[in-house]
Amino acid sequence: MKIFTPFLLFIIIFFSRVEGQSYLINPTGDGGFESGTTIAANGWTLVNASPVQTNQWQCGTASTGYWGARCAYIGTDPGNNIYNVNSTSSVHFYRDVVFPAGISNIVLSFNWKGVGETVFDYLQVFMVPTTTVPVAGVMLPGNKIISGKLSNQSSWQSASFTLSNSLAGTTQRLVFSWRNDLNLGTAPAGAIDNISLTPGIPLPVSLVSFTATPDSKNEKVNCKWTTASETNNDFFTLEKSADGKIFQTFTQISATNTSYYHNYNFIDENPFNGISYYRLSQTDFNGSTQTLKTVSVSLKNKNSFSVECYPNVGSGEMTINATTPFTTLKIIDVDGKLLKNIFYPPGIQSVFLDLSDLKKGLYFIQAFSDSESSFEKIVIR
Repeated sequence: MKIFTPFLLFIIIFFSRVEGQSYLINPTGDGGFESGTTIAANGWTLVNASPVQTNQWQCGTASTGYWGARCAYIGTDPGNNIYNVNSTSSVHFYRDVVFPAGISNIVLSFNWKGVGETVFDYLQVFMVPTTTVPVAGVMLPGNKIISGKLSNQSSWQSASFTLSNSLAGTTQRLVFSWRNDLNLGTAPAGAIDNISLTPGIPLPVSLVSFTATPDSKNEKVNCKWTTASETNNDFFTLEKSADGKIFQTFTQISATNTSYYHNYNFIDENPFNGISYYRLSQTDFNGSTQTLKTVSVSLKNKNSFSVECYPNVGSGEMTINATTPFTTLKIIDVDGKLLKNIFYPPGIQSVFLDLSDLKKGLYFIQAFSDSESSFEKIVIR
């Protein structure tokens, strides 16, 4: 008979815990839809009906390239991964997650694919209170979104999100949703696999603070942040957004990798009008990127220059009107990539613009006067 001393027993237990990964949702079990042949059999609550939706969540093998025995996907029946683009649908599956007290760096990751239609037909992920009940035909509140609108990908993609440490000690409802409108769109529809929820590894940066404040003239924004320590940190990225959803990078700052407090700052010489948002992220030497914090700032009296596009939803042909003359128009996609840079002679305040050569989707038009700029969103359908 084997006899274990208390010390030896502690060593065995300790290394057993280190060797195994602790999951709140296991990607090789319920998170990978490997525990049963239906979504419900994998511990998720399915919301395809009341009222019945044409395009529904399915569990099976109709989507290609999945891992294991099956995955979850949108289809008009279990045998396909297509959707009826002429029938609007909003469907969900969800489960309640108990987050143990004291955990930190909670990471949600999953694989997804789906083409759909930019802005209009997409996958989306939410974390909501357990008092929020998803309803077929209705999308959840926009302030509870984890992911953006996931679409335009015919092959499997990886997504990973670090959730707030404030979730520790609470129970929340994790919701995966699909939404499509009444026209246009491309198969395959959305598909999900390998859902994983686990406490993550410690962050390479310990952020103390991040602020964005206007200067005394209300014309520039000073972005400041302080770190308590940095490990294997390559650089910081500053992004800004006019609506808090679509961000564009405007600078990158090299990291110091110090083990003590360090202050950084960068001045945005050309901020947006009104309320805007600044997002700080860091990238370590292996290429992994972590969003650290997003803050808002208001420049209510910055200037009176603004631009209007009419129509702002259509084929791409529109008229641009500005409150004062402009010299440049920039066309930017949802990833912040500059697509067109158009220059005009002095005195131009209204022009006809043809962007019908661009693909369907959401774009931004940024107009520049001699000293100011203004953004306007457009949708090409």
